[in-house]
Amino acid sequence: QEKAAFLEQLRQQVQASPNRSLLLVVHGFREAFPSALRKTAFLAHVLDINTPVLVFDWPGDQGSSLRGYRRARGVAEESGAELARTLELIIDEVRPDRLWLLANSMGGQVVADAFSLLHQDADFSDSQTEIENVVLTAPDVDHEVFNIRFKQDILDLAQNVTVYVSSNDRALLV
Repeated sequence: QEKAAFLEQLRQQVQASPNRSLLLVVHGFREAFPSALRKTAFLAHVLDINTPVLVFDWPGDQGSSLRGYRRARGVAEESGAELARTLELIIDEVRPDRLWLLANSMGGQVVADAFSLLHQDADFSDSQTEIENVVLTAPDVDHEVFNIRFKQDILDLAQNVTVYVSSNDRALLV
């Protein structure tokens, strides 16, 4: 019942927004929930997009060691299923006219795995794109995996894709 009430409230906020839109943010590696909320609020303020903003939280704060990174990678891959379910709920229940998705760092892996699952569903793998814009900033996704699996999935589900990478990103170089 709480979930239904939340979805109805979100639907009303989306319908009241000028573009009938929603921005979904997926944070990255080593991001604790309070920090993810602050950064998302700041992002919404800076973008000045006048739309509801939703944070998808996954437990990416597994420590800064190599072991913590490996644990976080596994958690990111497992969290893709939850993001896929969240996107299905948003698309089916909230029904925004415009859905924007922004993922940072290892949050890109969560998105890749979610899109892989969504792409297996006939409702999402059809010619209609469900997500208007996907923006990946410093996505921590294996290059080969991106090209083999995720590239086609994202093209089928999203109208526009923007990827920001840096040649001096130390985490990605490792």
